[in-house]
Formats: sequence, C-alpha cells, structure tokens
Amino acid sequence: MEDKLIFKKFDGTKIPDIHKYVQDWITENPFGTVTVGCDSQEYPRYIKYAVTICMHYIDDSGCGHGGHVVYCSLMDTNRNMKTDVYTKLWAECELTVKAAEMIGDVGKKVKVHLDYNSVPTEYSNMLYSSGIGYVNAMGFEAFGKPYSYSCHTADMIAKNKVKK
Repeated sequence: MEDKLIFKKFDGTKIPDIHKYVQDWITENPFGTVTVGCDSQEYPRYIKYAVTICMHYIDDSGCGHGGHVVYCSLMDTNRNMKTDVYTKLWAECELTVKAAEMIGDVGKKVKVHLDYNSVPTEYSNMLYSSGIGYVNAMGFEAFGKPYSYSCHTADMIAKNKVKK
C-alpha cells in the first residue's frame, strides 16, 4: 500500500498540502468541525481503502449547513479480507490516524471516526476497544459506531457509489 496519502476533491483536483487546505477552510468557517474516517471494501484482487476528511459548515448559532468532503483512495493488493480480517480492519484505524496527523494543528480539534461497532455481537467489535484506545492515545478524540458518520462517506467511496 502507498505510504503517502494524496487527497483530492470530488472533481478530481489534487490537494498538495492537506494541512493548509483544512486550515484555510477553518479560517473561513471558524465554527465548523473536522472529522476523519476510513472504510474499506474487498474486491477480487485488492482491498480498496477510502479515507475521508469531512468539514461540516456550522454557523455562529450552532446550526449546521452541510459539509465539504475531500478523500484519498488506496489499493492494497497484499491483503485478503477473508484470511486476515484483523489486519484489514486495523489498517483502517492506522490510515485514519495518519490522515489526522497530516491535518495536524489547525486551531480545531480533529475528531477521528472509526468504522468499529460498539455492539459486542457485531463483526467489527473485535477492534472497538483497542482502536478507540489507540486513537485517544495518539491525541485525538475517537468515535465508533453508531457515531462515526464520516465512515459512511468513506464506505460510499470504497464501494464506488459516489457520482462525480
């Protein structure tokens, strides 16, 4: 899998410096929030990871007014979800933290959304506690399902369901 995350807009425009991009957005939207999420989808010959940075427009009264999303897609031809579920899911956590670290200090606390379920009987619960703990230890506020809405956007990108 690639070492560098290269983010872009939905029109295909690459963002050369994600820190500056998010910082400029925060300057224009001082009440807005920034969340980072990741999801993955297995295909026959690779796993597609999608990392999203969701910037939510909020006005000075606290009302939301939509959002702006940038994303990064990565293909991993070395992993197979059917034989290595743990590694696939943990890679989602690592990529999300990596993106949050790339954003860095922008004057707002970046929130990290993990696609891990808090319900013990669910598939992704095996990493819920360790993922939340890891993200918190890295200095970010972590949320899992059902509060990880940024992962839904990543899910749509990983499954190629986003129209450009």
